[in-house]
Amino acid sequence: MKKLINFIFVFNLLFLVSCNKEKNTKTDIVPVEKPKDSIVKVEKKIVENTPELIFTVQIGAFKKPNQKMAGVTNIKVTKEEDLYKYRLGSFTDYKSARSFRKRLSKEYPGVFVQALKKNNPINIIKALK
Repeated sequence: MKKLINFIFVFNLLFLVSCNKEKNTKTDIVPVEKPKDSIVKVEKKIVENTPELIFTVQIGAFKKPNQKMAGVTNIKVTKEEDLYKYRLGSFTDYKSARSFRKRLSKEYPGVFVQALKKNNPINIIKALK
């Protein structure tokens, strides 16, 4: 019994000593160098020979993004107003776009040729004048 009391006494003593030790923590303050202001040069690339008017074939328009359409090879997706529009091809003449539309109509019913002037849709009749 005396051994047990000694053990408990020593254990409590060690416990109290370890709890009362002050932790010697030192916080190092490392100065951070402020980044220098940098100037970013923006270059504007002007692409010559870009047609002002192109014809493309629209295969779909949806209120929400369509994963099936987005997976089509070479698809161009644009958001116009509240619709996501999916288009294929870029032609400088209506006849080529019309021929491409005909080939696509088997897989995508309701496709049509869309005229774009400076990447903005315009009426096909105005485009053909």
